[in-house]
Amino acid sequence: MAIESVPRRLRYFLHRDAALQGAALRVFLRVLDQCLRTHSPSAGPAARLGAVAFIRRFGSTLNPQLHLHGGVIDGVLDSAAAGRVIFHAAAGRERLLRHVLAPSVGRGKRRTASPAGGAQAKNR
Repeated sequence: MAIESVPRRLRYFLHRDAALQGAALRVFLRVLDQCLRTHSPSAGPAARLGAVAFIRRFGSTLNPQLHLHGGVIDGVLDSAAAGRVIFHAAAGRERLLRHVLAPSVGRGKRRTASPAGGAQAKNR
């Protein structure tokens, strides 16, 4: 699970504009897709990201705090002959989240869930 917080100076504008929220979510997913395809060298050019993403508009105390959630697989999916789907694992998952995804969206807190299920908060 990847959670990306939106910088404070942008929250006001995003909180009131649904079209802008959708654009921010698309950028979030596009960056994830590009990074995972880059780090999955065995995948073909048609390989794509597998994710479930949504926008959360409030924090745990119901304060306005826009952030993006994404349940993302650790690689990309590629189609094969006879309608089969092949999974290509990405190399260096932690490096991807720490160095590529984090600077692309902005400053804030980011959480990642390990394969064992424990969430880890990381301040930047």
